[in-house]
Amino acid sequence: MNEQERIVQGARIEIQDRDGWHKTFVIQKAITHVGSEARNDIVLETWRGMGVSSRHVQIISVGAAYRVVNIGDKEIVVAPDPNSAEAPIAPLATAELRDGALIQIGDFRLRLFMPPVQPPDAGSPLTGQEGAVTSPARDAAIYPALGPAPLPSTGRDIGLRLQLSEAALSPHRPLQGVLVVRNQGQQAGVQFRLEVIGLEPEMFEIGPGPILFPGAEKEVALRIVHTCKPHPPAGPLTWSVRATAPEAYPGQSATVTHTIQVLPFYRHSLILVEDLNIVRA
Repeated sequence: MNEQERIVQGARIEIQDRDGWHKTFVIQKAITHVGSEARNDIVLETWRGMGVSSRHVQIISVGAAYRVVNIGDKEIVVAPDPNSAEAPIAPLATAELRDGALIQIGDFRLRLFMPPVQPPDAGSPLTGQEGAVTSPARDAAIYPALGPAPLPSTGRDIGLRLQLSEAALSPHRPLQGVLVVRNQGQQAGVQFRLEVIGLEPEMFEIGPGPILFPGAEKEVALRIVHTCKPHPPAGPLTWSVRATAPEAYPGQSATVTHTIQVLPFYRHSLILVEDLNIVRA
């Protein structure tokens, strides 16, 4: 995988409509089309907002950066980053996008979030923001409804970090995640245990805790599904994953805590009642 492909897969776009509904899309292509027609990579449905052309913009990956091209017949508004003023972009014009950029298309507001560039030594101890998909301070300030991103957790001998595909749990699309467990101590052949706290057992699937030698780390798959039940209710849901190794490192643990948005689901039933007052001929 080359550098451009890695960045395209790591970036995401968060969309909010005029009523506050929001959804997250992970960018998976070098050119992402956005518009009101179903053939687009990101569809802005007309019943959620107006002012969107059938194919309105292209979001293009250019090395380690992005650009937006207005290919529609109406102006869009762009702020290249959170500290820049918003400015109109005419049809057939283009603008550079940086981390936290805003794109206003009709009634929709899009935010582009780019992953931090990994240092060459990706195997160093879990400190700082290594491996995090988003910046917690930035997300809390720009998109507070999504909550802060999970921070890496590290003890003396146990390291743990979490990456999620997105921050909203939809009834139709599970969240795919990766837990990275690291043996930061000196014990060999350490068996780690992973515990999920705050999610119903039927909501998640998690791989087994790995056995690791000193300095080694391993990814463990995590999948979270919407139960389409009254509990947990729609809205923010805070949960955690805790890693322990009681035999090798008694009393030690590492915990990552994250808040996701559980999106509402709709389940309707129809009851037919015979009207006994109908006069039959």
